[in-house]
Amino acid sequence: MVKRSDLSTRESAIVNPHQPRGPLGHVSAIVIPCLAAIVGLGGASLRAVQAPGQNPADSLSFEVASLRQNVSGPGPFAILPLPGRLRGTNVPAKFLIAAAFVAPGQEGPLLPYQIIGGPDWLNTARFDLEGKAPESVGSALPPLFAMLKTLLLERFKLTVRAETRELPIYTIVRARADGQLGPQLVRRSEAECAALAAQAKSGGGPTTASGRPAVGFRSGIGRIVGGCFRLASLIQQVSRGLERVIVDRTGLEGRFDYELVWTPDTFQLSQLNQGGAAGSVAAASAADGTSQLTALTEQLGLRLESSRAPIDVIVIDHAELPQSD
Repeated sequence: MVKRSDLSTRESAIVNPHQPRGPLGHVSAIVIPCLAAIVGLGGASLRAVQAPGQNPADSLSFEVASLRQNVSGPGPFAILPLPGRLRGTNVPAKFLIAAAFVAPGQEGPLLPYQIIGGPDWLNTARFDLEGKAPESVGSALPPLFAMLKTLLLERFKLTVRAETRELPIYTIVRARADGQLGPQLVRRSEAECAALAAQAKSGGGPTTASGRPAVGFRSGIGRIVGGCFRLASLIQQVSRGLERVIVDRTGLEGRFDYELVWTPDTFQLSQLNQGGAAGSVAAASAADGTSQLTALTEQLGLRLESSRAPIDVIVIDHAELPQSD
């Protein structure tokens, strides 16, 4: 039997990629457009920024680590947590830094716009990463991204500090005055979701005709779907695609089925390709030119509103391009 707490644990592992997995199974890491879904084991607090002169060895560290510059050029990249190790392929330097730091109260890694300053190469240089956690951690899930933070502080010779700055954000609200939800956002009860999760665990979990899992979460180019999931998962994915912190003011709690389909704009395609040809992924969406903002309103009954708010950032005062191992 699947408990409701199991659902929450599994969901939190997606919403907060630095949280360990729950008993409902592994959440897969995927090729990452704009850090859309880094799935990790453990985390590093933004407020625990290392002071200048502190020895990285005093912090959590990989037993063995390799960080090599990848010169293959723009394209998709991935950060893949594996048992006892962390692997990255063609990852931009700024995204590595974003993955290693977590702002208090913010789900998941930082957004790139929360990283201020630093040399130009942080925006262009890419790296392959292989880090092995010490065997001394035993069967415990090692805090791989905390170890990544230590590695970057050492190899990039980073000097960073935490600040709070007023930055542009979005708030997400209900689009209709009467609060009615859109046709592709349907509330589910905890009992319904527990029953569906039990069915899925036994290997019989259904999917809809569109491919949405009855219990689960998937995201891709121009498409985010969830079954029996809280809105936080969807909001986080939209936030990463727009590179803007989103504050939830919908007042919607509990679990939902949702399907959001749109045509990625030029910015989203450029983020995916990181300078590659946008046309290479332009055919991935079937939303007939519908923008993400329009899809949010028409399909889910939600709306984004521009605002500004104090946001945690890290300021990079010094960084050096490392030599390959």
